[in-house]
Amino acid sequence: MQKYHRINIILHWLIFLLVVFVYYTGWYRALPLHRFAGGLVLVLAVIRLVTMHVWRRRFPDLSVNKWEKYAAMATKIALALLFIVVPILGIVFRMYFGLDLVYFGQVVVPAHLVSENHIIGESLRQWHVGLAYLALLLLAGHAGAAIYHHTVRKDNLLNRMF
Repeated sequence: MQKYHRINIILHWLIFLLVVFVYYTGWYRALPLHRFAGGLVLVLAVIRLVTMHVWRRRFPDLSVNKWEKYAAMATKIALALLFIVVPILGIVFRMYFGLDLVYFGQVVVPAHLVSENHIIGESLRQWHVGLAYLALLLLAGHAGAAIYHHTVRKDNLLNRMF
């Protein structure tokens, strides 16, 4: 069976684990860990975008109808973008609250790059949270589709990612 490139598989599951950790730490307000893991998601998501194009694989058609094909493609693209946009919004909203982005005790992104503005900061924070919930919804759909393919259609789609 044809599979995704090993690096893309590793990045996929690593991002998944980090995203679960990011939601957990965000929900339970363990914010230093949340910011650290969110930054890793951002970096790995950018790397994954590159590797998905470098090691692009064409798979045989699974005889899905057009709407399923487009829904899968739209979900994949939306998740890739959200894993970049949501962490960036997290960084930027903190900057508008006058907070530096700090990793290992070092300022990585100083807050003074923007003028402190709590109204903009709060708006960006709400976008950060709202888009994070959208990503969670898309992740549930993505996982549900994979389980459907594995249990109902039995077309080995899920095996491509292991």
